Amino acid sequence: GMVNPALKEQFAAMGVPLISLKEGAEIFTAEVLGGSPDQVEIVVGSKPDGSLLDSADKPPIKLSFTISKAEFGYLSDHSIGGVPVVPYMQIVDWIERACHSNWPGLKVSEMKKFQCLKGIKLENFEKVGSLVNLVIQEIPATPVTHETIVQVSFSSVLGQHYTAEVTLSDILPESRASIQPLQGLEPVDLESFYDGDVLFHKGEFQVMQKVNGTSNQGIEGVLCSKADKSLMQTMILDGGLQMGVFWVWQKTGGGSLPLAIESIKKYASDFSGEVRCRVLIESSNKQKSKVEIKYYDSDGFLMAEIKGLDLVVYFEKEFPGNSLVLNKEIAEA
Repeated sequence: GMVNPALKEQFAAMGVPLISLKEGAEIFTAEVLGGSPDQVEIVVGSKPDGSLLDSADKPPIKLSFTISKAEFGYLSDHSIGGVPVVPYMQIVDWIERACHSNWPGLKVSEMKKFQCLKGIKLENFEKVGSLVNLVIQEIPATPVTHETIVQVSFSSVLGQHYTAEVTLSDILPESRASIQPLQGLEPVDLESFYDGDVLFHKGEFQVMQKVNGTSNQGIEGVLCSKADKSLMQTMILDGGLQMGVFWVWQKTGGGSLPLAIESIKKYASDFSGEVRCRVLIESSNKQKSKVEIKYYDSDGFLMAEIKGLDLVVYFEKEFPGNSLVLNKEIAEA
């Protein structure tokens, strides 16, 4: 409304397109209702054809770094067949750090459509390391959501490894959901959960402290990390995946790996102390199980949840003292 017809003609003569009154009003409303206080000045323009510039027109953010023993020595304890492999939950941590660096006033409220296309094996971990590339592309979001949505991908010379859609907002989502005990749990009697094959984790990655019991509906236990605070979230979230892998091992007689996640949400940032973990089974057969993982603090309140986690069996190994698979439906699948 600030540009009269004469001024509009001058802009047109200079080749400067204008945004419409409707678009301007929508942008103003979105900033008043959901804008970040860190953004003290907002500049909005349009493309030469007159259409409004949006998130899709922004160039992607590209980051590259080398994963080697010198910088990430703890990954030696997450090795398969003697080769360190980047944990799924380590990727979560790196995505969060990259997003915080570029949007310091926002927090990751959810990760969706989180796919592992190819695990990151660190063949040169001891020497020069492996170069990985992280690309973040902001994608259009409706003004009423007051959120920033970005598409993230990890790649290397071997191709794409991980992709995810990440939602950023100015506060973490709230959840006061409390834990409800699983019924019909059968105790598990093992000297150690970590056999070196199915659960290959060593050192600080061994966070499964206790398994309260298992049933055909799931598994419940306690996680605790003694790692540095900067690594604690990665270790605890990985511990939930370990619980799921343990259940698959006991019920199907196979070692599995995580390959896809529908959604990850965090409701807390402090993962120190004992964390109660519950894995609920959505579906399962001899080849693949889909599970949901919930993490609770000492007061029984939900700290984080992973939904739609696919655990795919890639080798067979009999569970100790379990010559018969306990879940008959799974055994027959």
